[in-house]
Amino acid sequence: MSSVFEEMHHIEPHIQVARARIGVIMLIVSDVLSVLAILAAGGYLRSLDVERQFGGTDHPPAFLTGLLLAAALLVSGLCYFLWERRARNAGNGGAQGGAGSPR
Repeated sequence: MSSVFEEMHHIEPHIQVARARIGVIMLIVSDVLSVLAILAAGGYLRSLDVERQFGGTDHPPAFLTGLLLAAALLVSGLCYFLWERRARNAGNGGAQGGAGSPR
């Protein structure tokens, strides 16, 4: 019988682990290839702009605004992490209510 048609609970654990590992490696490789494709497209478009008509007109955002936004996101993530940890230690399992939570 081909392994394509096997149920997951009939497969040996080491084969399941190998399949999961290969799946993760394939995702990483596809991400790297997509980033390389974007960089190659950017280089190609830059080489087409020989008269420099399409670049250099944008100004980068202000450093202070970006720094404040990054700090706000960091504090927000830290607050959520601490809340979730405290909720798990209290024994109620994290988020309360909502459509997807078990009751």
